[in-house]
Amino acid sequence: MDFCIVGLLLLLPRSSYGLRQAFSETLSLFYSSSLGSLQLTLKKLQALGYVQLSHQQAGGRRKKTWQASAAGQAWFVKTMFDSIPASRLEETALARLHFLGLLPDSADRVTVLALIVATIEKALAGLEQMQSQYSQVFIPQEYRDMASYQLATLDYGVQSHRQALEWFRQRLDAEKQRPA
Repeated sequence: MDFCIVGLLLLLPRSSYGLRQAFSETLSLFYSSSLGSLQLTLKKLQALGYVQLSHQQAGGRRKKTWQASAAGQAWFVKTMFDSIPASRLEETALARLHFLGLLPDSADRVTVLALIVATIEKALAGLEQMQSQYSQVFIPQEYRDMASYQLATLDYGVQSHRQALEWFRQRLDAEKQRPA
């Protein structure tokens, strides 16, 4: 969530409510958040110096607006190049893709997409190896019904990783073709 908050604030300073709205309107495909979790994360990011809160008068009301700091922008860019945890592959890959346009250099965008592709390839290889191993295991009759659903779940993982890999490879190829 930290990464997404800083990314949204790099796009546009926002109130806490505006951040919550932006999450539900743009990031809900791969990320959800409550106003409470947003508030806690904003306080943490503020303590780290990644975001700043400003107070403005608007129509007689005091308005609080969050914005990313220079330190937050530097952290955000560094995070774009960090390794992706396999346990959060889809969420992290989509978050980085969503904010990829904040990297002005095409070579950097290619690097991030290549990192995503490599991470998916590694995860897929692990799932395919697991699938291969399970195909050689004898399953007693009384467990076959249950095992069929577990194996179907594994197959879903393999198929979805294959699809994601193909899609991200296409994005990577397209980015390589873009004029610098």
